Amino acid sequence: MHLQAGKGLSAFAQDAGISAIANRGKVLVQAQEDDIALNAQKNLHVSAVEGEVVITAPTIRLVADDGSYIKIGGGVEIGSQGKVTVHASEHDWIGPKTDSAAIPSFGRDPAAQQVTFHYPGHSEKSPRAAADHSYEIKLEDGSLVKGMTNADGLTERVEREMMHQAQVSALRSGTPKGGAQ
Repeated sequence: MHLQAGKGLSAFAQDAGISAIANRGKVLVQAQEDDIALNAQKNLHVSAVEGEVVITAPTIRLVADDGSYIKIGGGVEIGSQGKVTVHASEHDWIGPKTDSAAIPSFGRDPAAQQVTFHYPGHSEKSPRAAADHSYEIKLEDGSLVKGMTNADGLTERVEREMMHQAQVSALRSGTPKGGAQ
């Protein structure tokens, strides 16, 4: 299943919960221009059965209800109104050391898009492009784009400030270049 939305997408379950499970393959959740918020009335668990949990940001803060905190970024800062207890069989203070982790970059898909027309009955790996074929694109804002596909079967690039739902139609215009369909 492929699910895409131009303006938003929500899922709500009244009584039974929501599960998103990938039996094989990665699960990726991104907010490319805003925050991700994970909230729970009770507990929030993060675990990795094999491997590690890596949290990367310019600053990482862990803050408890009483105000005790650990701040990582530009050094490590620990603060508390109460007692700080460290349990370890040894304490080694051997000098500075750092590490790094990959930070994702978010490619910005523009709202400008093109459609490719090809003739039916050809393999997906090598479709025969419908060159010089008339088309019409109706956008949800009421605008209409008409044109002819190029040699690769592509429409002109339709640019708007934000994504739109579009209805794309191939128009009959006699026999298109490249022979019968």
